[in-house]
Formats: sequence, structure tokens, C-alpha cells
Amino acid sequence: MTVKQQFLVLLSTLITLNISAQTAQGPADVKFIETVEIDRSVNPNVDTILKKSLPQVDITQRGTLRTPEEEEAYQKLKRRVIKLYPYALMAKQIYETSAQATSNMSNKEKKSYLKTKEKELRDRFENEIKALYTTDGPVLVKLIHRETNRTTYELLRESKSWFKCVFYQFAAKNHGYSLKDTFDPIVDKDIENMVQLLKSEGQLPVYSGI
Repeated sequence: MTVKQQFLVLLSTLITLNISAQTAQGPADVKFIETVEIDRSVNPNVDTILKKSLPQVDITQRGTLRTPEEEEAYQKLKRRVIKLYPYALMAKQIYETSAQATSNMSNKEKKSYLKTKEKELRDRFENEIKALYTTDGPVLVKLIHRETNRTTYELLRESKSWFKCVFYQFAAKNHGYSLKDTFDPIVDKDIENMVQLLKSEGQLPVYSGI
């Protein structure tokens, strides 16, 4: 896939995130309350034991020793997630805001809106997207599906012709991945663990909604 083709795939994806939006909501935040109580069951006349309940701590991944090859792959994935995750969040934002903006528009009005939005995105992000490598594609489509719950192919197909979607899919296949790839937190645990780790370290942005 050439740089121009990859730019068009990503740009078209971001533009077409507005049709039939069904945003998946994550689990509600759980708040843990720290409690303190006195236990005198051992010897109520002599002993007093202080019991304290601490907040729950979730361990996402145990530390492991990696070979030099594994460490190199780990660092490459880390750099890719840091670089590409903001695009996935941008896709999510466009997905939600555009769905809201076009909900009562006619097909003609939607087409005009998408054309205007495409120009805005092209002017703002063209140079950045051109800097992406073709090897970023597999991680990018996973992250977009993780954030929107829609595959890149599905998003393209909603407003692009069948021929263009097949062309983009063929270009992706030539580089070893598919625009129909989905994100599974179990199968793609390396990406999921990396996202969670980088968020906990403050190295990834957090989406606050529209």
C-alpha cells in the first residue's frame, strides 16, 4: 500500500464513521470505599485487632523476562500504540459527533457535510497521516475497532462504493492484514495490556466523550 493509498484508507475511515452510530459503552466505574473496623473476637478483654479494607488492585500482566527479540518486538508495539491510539480516539470522536450532527439530515445534506468534514481533516492531518508506515495498518485497524466496535471495512462500506472498499481491502491484504480485522482483548492481549499500561502511566490520552 502506497503512502497515498494508506492516507486515503485512514481518511476515508475517519470520514465514514458517522453512519448508523452505535457507540459501545464500557462498564460503569466502580468506586471502592476504604473501611476500618475493630475485631475483638480473639480475646475481647485483652486483644484488639485493627482490620482495614483496602481498595481492590487489578493486576493486568505479570512481569516477565523477555529475550532480546521479544524486547524489540515489545518496544515496537509500544511505539506504535503511542503513535496510533490518538487516531483511534479521533475516529471515535468523529463517529459520535458526526452521527449526532447528521441524524436529521437528508442524504444530500449528509453528502455535503461529509465533503466539508473530509476537507477539514485533510487540511489538518494530511502530513501526519502521510508519515505513517504500512506496518502500522494492522495495529490501527485493531485500535479503531476497539474504540468504535466497528471494523474499518464496515465503516468504509457505509458510504464508499463496493469497488473502492474492495480496492482498499486488496491493498491491506497485500501487506498481511485485513480491513475486516476485529479486536479481541484475549486474542489481542498484547495490545490490550499495552493500552492499559500506557494509560496507567499517563502516556495515552483519555477520551472524555462528546
